[in-house]
Amino acid sequence: MKAQAAENTASLIDSKPLLMTAREVASVLRLAEPTVRKLAANGKLPGLEAGSSIRFRRDAIEALIGPLSS
Repeated sequence: MKAQAAENTASLIDSKPLLMTAREVASVLRLAEPTVRKLAANGKLPGLEAGSSIRFRRDAIEALIGPLSS
């Protein structure tokens, strides 16, 4: 069951662009979008600010969830 969830998450993130929106990260991490934005604002989730938008590098998100899927 755990392995299947990790596999589903891996295939989901592989379909995302190199820079992901807060909404895309929220869907991968199964969190609410405001939670993703709050985690980024608190420095707990690495994000790049571009004006009022925030983008997340896919490889940084993959690095965060990699240890969880083991």
